Amino acid sequence: MNAIRDIEDRLYEQATHTEQALLHEYVRASRRGTVAVVAMGHNMVIANPAASRLMDSSDQVLLWDWATRNLEERLECASELRFMEGIDVHLHARRVGGGKDTFGVVVELRPKPDATTRSVVAGYDRSTGGASTENSQKERLPGRSLPTCRLQMQLDELRSGG
Repeated sequence: MNAIRDIEDRLYEQATHTEQALLHEYVRASRRGTVAVVAMGHNMVIANPAASRLMDSSDQVLLWDWATRNLEERLECASELRFMEGIDVHLHARRVGGGKDTFGVVVELRPKPDATTRSVVAGYDRSTGGASTENSQKERLPGRSLPTCRLQMQLDELRSGG
């Protein structure tokens, strides 16, 4: 147990000031409850399980773009955003770090009430991670982005002779 703690301490010490601040803010936001939390910097993304269920890598790019545009001159921002699979979320973001080169952001995401009940969006079944067809037991393409989902649906149609 001490060896693990020593490794964690060394990794934390080697992190930049912005990475340390981002990790600290992420942990603080995550402890507040069951809200989905994402911490993002120029070369890192940390997401709790609730956030990971809401978004994929395409949404991370979308979220980073939104954050850099909206927090360039401000410390906090609240807004709504639609993720690639049609999931609408309320966002509350806080800037972490100083200048443009040391920029990071912690975002709390809350799905809009009607978004939490949708498990199938545009032919995509979030519970299985693929197209919502009877062929879900067949070989699936890796990835969960909307283009990957559309390609998987086309492949499923070809397999079924459609």
